[in-house]
Amino acid sequence: MAEAAVKRQGVSIALACRTFEISETCYRYARKLSDENAEIADWLLRLTANRRSWGFGLCFLYLRNVKGFKWNHKRVYRIYCALARDEAAAMRTALSELLSNAGLKGQELLEQDEFIKILIHAAVGRLGVAMEMAIEAIGECLICEQDNLDMGDFAEAYEIRMNCDEELNPFVAENWSVIDTGTALQRYEEDRKARRRRKKTI
Repeated sequence: MAEAAVKRQGVSIALACRTFEISETCYRYARKLSDENAEIADWLLRLTANRRSWGFGLCFLYLRNVKGFKWNHKRVYRIYCALARDEAAAMRTALSELLSNAGLKGQELLEQDEFIKILIHAAVGRLGVAMEMAIEAIGECLICEQDNLDMGDFAEAYEIRMNCDEELNPFVAENWSVIDTGTALQRYEEDRKARRRRKKTI
């Protein structure tokens, strides 16, 4: 409330703090905390975008040991989890729209946290790649003339896309989190670029 009074009414920080009976130290500390949280979030977003195979542990160690930040482990983890929840919510919304446009059911699949985690892992944290995989899975579902999208459609689409067997397919494997999907995706993208170059030379 003190912050709102300073912003909207243009009153001094000292007057706002006396009015709302808080110390100026408390007012300024909350502001600093908020700014630091934004900085942590910014670092985490950049690291996970550039180092797609890194999880929380490697991101935290990089920030602590390489960059020298002294942020608390639990604080950084809390922000990391909040960013993951935001990403999962965005993915659910986009997938729900794709299902609706294709005239398919599958909301119960989208509500499973485990499925969203597997899809994010399979797509190496890239929303665009996850949407490509979802479109391919919807295609598999429509080819089989089903009206309900399920994990099997994603498994089939991933197998075709990546040319892999079941133990390297995160939609099938029991220990999906240990599969190196980053390397598989990189190989797929290199193959696709090579095919495009061949087409241009023909």
